[in-house]
Amino acid sequence: WPRLVVCALGAVLVVHACLVSLWMAPNSPVRDVVGNSFLSSYVDPYFKQGSDTLGIGSNRIDEALQIRAWVKNTVKAEPGETDWIDVTAIEAEHLVGDFGAARSHLAARRLAASLNLAMLQFDDDQLSIIAEFDQDVSRADMRRQLLAAGSSPRIVQNFLGADEMARRYASLWLDSVINDGEIVAIAYRVGRREAPRADEDGAATLQSRAFAWFDMGERTPFRGTPEARSVFKDYVEGRNG
Repeated sequence: WPRLVVCALGAVLVVHACLVSLWMAPNSPVRDVVGNSFLSSYVDPYFKQGSDTLGIGSNRIDEALQIRAWVKNTVKAEPGETDWIDVTAIEAEHLVGDFGAARSHLAARRLAASLNLAMLQFDDDQLSIIAEFDQDVSRADMRRQLLAAGSSPRIVQNFLGADEMARRYASLWLDSVINDGEIVAIAYRVGRREAPRADEDGAATLQSRAFAWFDMGERTPFRGTPEARSVFKDYVEGRNG
């Protein structure tokens, strides 16, 4: 059995080395066959390895989560739509100089990573289905439509889990900052951008790249308990303070 264990570990290391090498390599037919989305889902967020370095290095991936709401009040007959709120940008600004941030202070960034990882597993047709989801579509309907579109049960389950976390997070955040009406619907989208590779022309830095956005349609707001809303309001005021 020791020989089997050593062989198994060796095989894992070989596969890992091959995948990271492809991630670092210039565009090629072999890389195209494996697929950039697959390589991205493996290397990030688990290993955080840049496309030109191994181990700890500069961040090569940037992710963003934006949220908004439809608010009904006594002045307007129809619900009004708010602007997008970039909760990851607010979080990043608050954490400048904080080298030992608590996990809760990185909630938006971690949620964006989970959502992007889930969305990268879908093809264009399945992403279009997700973008059309609204409040009338139950979670069971979401599952049924995605499975019918050819997605695997595991991928769908991962997406639904990340989607529910996003619904609750966005609902509680928006409830904390909107005080002049009733939130009747929410929406969120997640973005991802990668630093340019050494063999690419154009933008020279990660920050100069545009985000590729995944839209997720509308959702019914999560209300939560009064205690949960109160605690989350303190959390949001700490981010905006």
